[in-house]
Amino acid sequence: MHCNRDSGIRQASCQNLVRRTCRWTVEVCSLSVACVFLQCLLVIVMGGAAHSEESIQRDSIFAGREVIPSVTWKETSSEERWRILALINDHMQSNYARIQTWKGVYRVRTIEGQAPAFLKESFGDRLASRDVSKVGLESSFHLRFAIDLPGQRIYRAKKTDLMYWLDLKSDEQFHIPDTGPSDENSFVAGEEYVHFDPVAVWPEFTYLLNNPDAQRKRAAFREPAEAGKRKHYADMLDPRDFFSYSQGVPVWGLLSSFLDAHHGKLGGETKRIAEQTLKVFDAEVGDDKIYRLDSEARSSRPDIPVFYTSWVFDEKAGFHPTGFVTREGTDKKMQEIQWRWKTVDGIFLPEAVLESFTATFSQSMQLWRESELVECSVNVPLDADQFTLRGLGLEEGELVIDKIDRAVNIFRDGKTVRLGAFGDQYVAAPPQTLRQSPTRMILIGLNLLLFIGALYWVIRRRKRGGERADVPA
Repeated sequence: MHCNRDSGIRQASCQNLVRRTCRWTVEVCSLSVACVFLQCLLVIVMGGAAHSEESIQRDSIFAGREVIPSVTWKETSSEERWRILALINDHMQSNYARIQTWKGVYRVRTIEGQAPAFLKESFGDRLASRDVSKVGLESSFHLRFAIDLPGQRIYRAKKTDLMYWLDLKSDEQFHIPDTGPSDENSFVAGEEYVHFDPVAVWPEFTYLLNNPDAQRKRAAFREPAEAGKRKHYADMLDPRDFFSYSQGVPVWGLLSSFLDAHHGKLGGETKRIAEQTLKVFDAEVGDDKIYRLDSEARSSRPDIPVFYTSWVFDEKAGFHPTGFVTREGTDKKMQEIQWRWKTVDGIFLPEAVLESFTATFSQSMQLWRESELVECSVNVPLDADQFTLRGLGLEEGELVIDKIDRAVNIFRDGKTVRLGAFGDQYVAAPPQTLRQSPTRMILIGLNLLLFIGALYWVIRRRKRGGERADVPA
């Protein structure tokens, strides 16, 4: 599980950087020279405001706090171990089940370490002769979100406040030309993921070339829902994953697996392994009761190291986790997470989360990210347009590039109207001659009215003349 998660982080980070530098080349084309010019112009406009000599404040909310507290831990009995596990599991599940809607804003600071080979391959000459053996991408952003948990729908709007490249050896900020943040408004609902960059004005699309209604406009993109999931370690976080130990896998899912193994639901061998590899400890910190769960994962292959994990759960935090650490062997730290929880209407929510990947299976890529909940409401009605194109900010006459139905649509009167299928050839309407034009029809109509008026005048004149002739002298 850890291998899949960390591999996903590396891939997501690379995709994130590629997207920042190449976002304009994937969709836009017509004349290659014009596109390159427009690409550079638009990315500079996007990225210019984000690059600055200003530095991001790095003082952590969790400064001085231990991930695993150095207290007197007491190992519990075998029977007590499973009772505690079930207690923690039930509290977490029941708390999460009470959340129907959740909206708010997270303030996020992050440093992403970059593999030197990736930087050289992606940016080449733009790096000049710079040493990229230890480089990070540092940024701060705000993420506004709205979540409908029963409907499994999420809206996110990411706005970068500051971004720069950082030489981690010297702490020097530097700039790579034509790079900028990847921000968007998006929602995942049902079978679709719709995302919209409110800043980008697209010159043209390969999907529908030469159509004047599909040029020089902002555009939303509609894709299958899977494309918008598992983005917690990519372009934007998913607040639901703060209840997880891996993207999409809640902590109580892990605990439930241990409990199922203990009850023999997964086979005798799995039960034996669970009994041997899971240990539970408790400790008292003042009036607070905390619990530590230790486990290990071994492979049948001798070349794969043993991985050790430790969790800390706090009774005062609703039995939610406050610390998590994974190690390769006994000394190589792989991942750490720290949580601070708050209650809103009696529901525990992650108020601050620090995620740190200090090593990734002998790779140099690293991630440090701290998120703080600065606005929050729970179980309040969401806006009727929350998961719609209008809710994303799309306006009348703008475009929707539909990669599900493979069509280019235009937004009119709150609905999408089809302009054409991907690959359709646009054929301009032939120039109208005077015979075909609306002007000719208007002239015909005016002439007809004049003719009818003249005929009426002649008939009236003759009628009056006849009446005078019948009058006796």
